[in-house]
Amino acid sequence: MFKIKNISLNNIDVYSFYDDNTIVYGPNNVGKSVLFNIIYYMLGSSNGWNNKSVWELQGMENVEFLTMEVFNGKTMYLKRDIFGKLFYKYDLADDYLLVDIDV
Repeated sequence: MFKIKNISLNNIDVYSFYDDNTIVYGPNNVGKSVLFNIIYYMLGSSNGWNNKSVWELQGMENVEFLTMEVFNGKTMYLKRDIFGKLFYKYDLADDYLLVDIDV
């Protein structure tokens, strides 16, 4: 099991998740479903949970990449870009490395 520590859009909009439980709530059309789709996509799906590209969702027009910080005894940083490429690193100071299934 792992913990999502935060998700960011273009390293500008950062959504943090707290130690015990994080509840995402709000009225309609504030981005709850977009956040869920981003999590689903960041964890490896080629599309969002509704089989629609996250990049086509309302509110994602100016987003070029997504990052997620996860923790399972060790912190890992994940990044996905508008081309669907997945990158990772273990330290903030490091450069992202491309996840390549051909290696």
